[in-house]
Amino acid sequence: MENTQDFVIKNGVLNRYTGPGGDVAIPAGVTEIGYMAFSGCTSLTSVTIPEGVTAIGWHAFEGCMGLTSVTIPEGVKKIGNWAFKDCTGLTSVTIPAGVTEIGWDAFRDCTGLTSVTIPESVTEIGEEAFSGCTGLTSVTIPAGVTEIDRSTFSGCTGLTSVTIQAGVKTINKFTFEDSRPAIIAPHIPVAGFDAADKPGACAGFAKLYLDGAALDEEIKAGYYFREKS
Repeated sequence: MENTQDFVIKNGVLNRYTGPGGDVAIPAGVTEIGYMAFSGCTSLTSVTIPEGVTAIGWHAFEGCMGLTSVTIPEGVKKIGNWAFKDCTGLTSVTIPAGVTEIGWDAFRDCTGLTSVTIPESVTEIGEEAFSGCTGLTSVTIPAGVTEIDRSTFSGCTGLTSVTIQAGVKTINKFTFEDSRPAIIAPHIPVAGFDAADKPGACAGFAKLYLDGAALDEEIKAGYYFREKS
């Protein structure tokens, strides 16, 4: 059983973990993991978040390089900015149904991350949310997301495919900067683009365009390349 003295909790908010690390179970009754609650706890190896928690705050687990697994309950609605930044030991994350927002830089530079499941409930993925996740190989953007923000997957050098659902209307110019994924978006027919946009619409746009290859306008999958004003 976890020593409750290892947790500084006020009004349901876990403000700071002071324990030795290892495998940690956050006590029942916590409703929010607060700002920098576990930040820099390099000895933390796994964490179980109890039912009842609705938000993971800014920088909550940033720099927990020894963290290899995290269990996030379905009650969580928001994963805050920089929440898991630099958790280099984290290999997979299942974001539960119910989460609507993944904040800026939430998983930035999680270089060990190879898979992530984003549920249909997510409507917002912040800037650089997965930037620098060099081990990430594939990802599916759910239909509720309408815009893929600036540099969301920049520097994801291992990313080979991104499946984009019909809800996405805008993809920022720098979303896949320094990445070369194949873009799978059957709902975006190349024929439907204005002439000026056709050079930016094809399956695997990021690789083909940046490698200078000719683009096949008959491919019925696309990538909307337009710099935001």
